[in-house]
Formats: sequence, C-alpha cells, structure tokens
Amino acid sequence: MTQLKDAVFQGVGKLMQSDQAMKLLQNEAVMKAITKAFTVSTEARTMVDQQVAGMVKSLKLVTRDELKALRRNVERLEREVGDTQRRLDDVQAVANEAVEAARIAARAADQARLKAEDAAKSATRSMAQSAYGAFGKTEPAAEPAPAAEKPAPKAEKTEKPAPAATTRKSPAKSK
Repeated sequence: MTQLKDAVFQGVGKLMQSDQAMKLLQNEAVMKAITKAFTVSTEARTMVDQQVAGMVKSLKLVTRDELKALRRNVERLEREVGDTQRRLDDVQAVANEAVEAARIAARAADQARLKAEDAAKSATRSMAQSAYGAFGKTEPAAEPAPAAEKPAPKAEKTEKPAPAATTRKSPAKSK
C-alpha cells in the first residue's frame, strides 16, 4: 500500500510540473473542484470514522485512542514502579546501615556494662577492705586451718590454779 501511495505522489509531482497542469491550476473552476474534492474527502473520512466509532462502541471493542491511552498509562506505571523500586533500594540500604550501627552500639553497650560491673566489684572490694582496715583488720579473716586428726594427748590430773583477778576489757578491743 505504501508503494502505491509513493507511486501516485511521484506521478502527481511530475504532472504538476508540466505546463498544462499549471494552466489548469490557474483556472478558477478547476481550483474550486479540487477544493471541493478535498472537502468531500475530509467529510467522508470524518463520517467513516464516526461510523466506525459507533460500531466499535456498540460492540464494546477497544479503540486505537483507548489503546494509546492505555499504553501511556502502562508506561507511566512502569516508570513509577522503577522509581519506587529505586527508593525502596535506598531505604533498604539505609536500614541495613542502621542495623549495623545498632549492632555496633549494642556491642559497645555490652562492653561498657561489663566494665561497669568490674568497676563496681572492684569498688565493693576496696570498700570492704577499707572497712576491715577501719576495725583493725587489714585483710579478711582467713579460713581456720583444719584440725589435725591426731588424738589429743591425755592430760594429767593436776590441781587447778587459783583464778586470777579479772580485769575489764576496753570496749574498743572487745570486738
């Protein structure tokens, strides 16, 4: 069909260059006829388009214009989905960075907690030692040594010595 159109246009182009065509185009009646032909052609085309549109509508078919609009909507939605995917990727990257930062902060908090516990234990020990020192003891009392398993020697009967005079102890040494 395109070849036929091309051939017609080439033929018309050659015809328009001839002297006879130039004389015809200068005639007013010929020009009116050509204008009328184009007008009738345009009106006929419009009427055919309206008839086709009426048939398409009555048959509930999709028109070319509707398909073009649908194609534009699909392309717009594809662009929006692409943009949304890029934004989602950006948000995911930020979230991953935040998770990693939270892990690092949690590790640091655990280390700080352990150091604080160690410092508290050390301070408690130091306070305990200071308290023992205040009462005349420099170190906490050691466990008593276990008694030997030898039987105790038998004591000989002797006279009991006379009781010694009792003296009062001062309250500071009583503990």
